Amino acid sequence: MFSINAKGFKASADRLRRIERQMPFATALALTRTAQLAKEAIEQDMRSVFDRPTRWTLNSLRLIPARKDR
Repeated sequence: MFSINAKGFKASADRLRRIERQMPFATALALTRTAQLAKEAIEQDMRSVFDRPTRWTLNSLRLIPARKDR
């Protein structure tokens, strides 16, 4: 005989809904932080690759933070 118990289903569904709502924000935050780390690494490489790099050259990288809607 089969018996299905749905106890705790509503609580689990609520938790999943909360996670679903947070995913776009968490993804945007992770992408932005990863891009910031990459930018810093590239700037460090620029200091060693270029002979006497100017501030203009070192500040030439632009980072547009990710948003949850794009």
